[in-house]
Amino acid sequence: MPTVDIHFKNNISIEKGNKLMDSLSKILAEKLSCDENQLTEKDFSIRLHFPRGRMSDVEISIFAHDYQARVVRQDKIACETRDILCREFSELGKITVSLLLVNYGYSFE
Repeated sequence: MPTVDIHFKNNISIEKGNKLMDSLSKILAEKLSCDENQLTEKDFSIRLHFPRGRMSDVEISIFAHDYQARVVRQDKIACETRDILCREFSELGKITVSLLLVNYGYSFE
């Protein structure tokens, strides 16, 4: 299950946070699906954070398995995701997206 951490420089409404999470899960289901793993928008764990000292108004960190089909498109996936979110949520300010592809295990069934 890919996980996504969204860090906000400023507080946002719950409604706006939910809209962002819904949009992001749809975008990523398309962008991260590959032959090895077809994803739906329900396949993501998305968490919102409000820490201090952020570099951008909204920083999004995506953690997903390092399937080769994703690795070769890693930068493109991150840039296209950022571009879509910047168009849909321009009022949030500067948005950055990091895609971290890793080979990991997990302890749940």
